Amino acid sequence: MANAMQELMDMKIWMLWRWGKDKNGNPTKVPFAISGGSSGTNKKWSHTWGTYKDALAAKERSRAAGIGFKLPENYFFLDIDDRELSDPLVQTLLARFDSYSERSVSGGGIHIYGKCNFNKLPTYIDDKGKVRLDKQFYQKNSKIDLELYVGGITNRYAAYTGNIIE
Repeated sequence: MANAMQELMDMKIWMLWRWGKDKNGNPTKVPFAISGGSSGTNKKWSHTWGTYKDALAAKERSRAAGIGFKLPENYFFLDIDDRELSDPLVQTLLARFDSYSERSVSGGGIHIYGKCNFNKLPTYIDDKGKVRLDKQFYQKNSKIDLELYVGGITNRYAAYTGNIIE
């Protein structure tokens, strides 16, 4: 995945983030533009994104808490919360994906980023005409603190730390 991570770093998908509150008052990571203005993860915001180097430079000039990227098509992001590296599920996932892995912003979670073939994923079209991952494969399970996002299907960005797990 090292090459794929470099591919991601070269893409204009990077943005900054700062801490905010969600609708329930809980802390959340709010994306914003590398220029300092508003941003988001829809294509309409793509003019506010830059490369990894652009985002890193912008972070130094701003009050951003971190940098992140819009998950592009043909990539996935597996977000594992509140589990130690020694956890059997974590070990299984790390071995299965053998991909770029890092500690999360909190240090108590793990991110796994990888490539996938978008055309081979089991998908369907919802009633609004959007492509969705088949419900039996979509994963956002708060009971086991595991979330799976697929670029091109789930409109998501990932907070990147660079705190690599070997």
